[in-house]
Amino acid sequence: MILPCSLRISIIDICNFRCLYCAKETSMENYCPEALSKRELKLDKFCDIIDYLLNKYYFQKVVLTGGEPLLSNEIEVICKTIKNYEIRLELNTNGSLFNENQMRGLIGYFDEVKISLDTLNSRLYGELSGTDLNYIPSVYDFISFVNDRNKGLTINTVYCKITEDSTKELIEYADKEEVNINIMDLYYTDETKMFWKRNFMPIQNLINEFEDIYQVKTKEKKDIFGCKFNTYINKNEKYIQFKSSDSGTMRDNVCDNCIEYCQEGVYSIKLSRQGWLTACQSNNIHGVDMVLNKDDSSQVVERVLNCRCDQNSFTKLKERIYY
Repeated sequence: MILPCSLRISIIDICNFRCLYCAKETSMENYCPEALSKRELKLDKFCDIIDYLLNKYYFQKVVLTGGEPLLSNEIEVICKTIKNYEIRLELNTNGSLFNENQMRGLIGYFDEVKISLDTLNSRLYGELSGTDLNYIPSVYDFISFVNDRNKGLTINTVYCKITEDSTKELIEYADKEEVNINIMDLYYTDETKMFWKRNFMPIQNLINEFEDIYQVKTKEKKDIFGCKFNTYINKNEKYIQFKSSDSGTMRDNVCDNCIEYCQEGVYSIKLSRQGWLTACQSNNIHGVDMVLNKDDSSQVVERVLNCRCDQNSFTKLKERIYY
């Protein structure tokens, strides 16, 4: 069965960062019921689940996430399992743990690498990432390493009040280094509610300013799972992409009655390291324990296939937060 979404696999729930905007306790990626949170699934069992999903469904791509996936000593075995199938494999990393020897052995598995980088300012970098160490030089080395091997490389960056000036600098940096850049609005969770209220900015503000300054003509507007994407191609044939989740998100009947509220709605299928499969971004109830019954994965798939765009979802979110 061909699915219109990616499979995001959280291969480890440990991260060396504690980012201000990240839901550290509930987690956006490695989210599972509390009863399963301490379960240590053996690697062969975890790979069996991945193998089952990739054999039964055709995803648009597979994305390895965490925590920080490069902290996992199992990453190469998991990559080998995935690459038994003809499917794009993407690595999402904060880029701080760049080790050339490790990456020489891993880079061949990946079709694309996305590195999270929200500022080039070392002080703000430490504040945002919750670390006393300046990892920016390591990130630079990582970017050069991937670029030299002609792999797809994208900088992921979050646009909000605290990073407003940094985002503009990163656009210039991405242009100079000839890499793609994906600019996203600030994601809401109940855990990071106060930070969101202080720092959220509509990304359309930046898009308007960007168009005035750069006079970029090549533009594509797309709705992908409800979110609007404005994509511009620069002189180096690299893209600058703006993702706006305030225009609408995909929901289904489960979302309508959910006690949690997630800004992005349904946009992918996620597998946690504990074997929990879900389409939810902010609720650990609606999903399937793949250890107990792999066939129940069809319930999660049906949610993706049956969701519809809710253009009022962001208005509902603001009402929930402010009133």
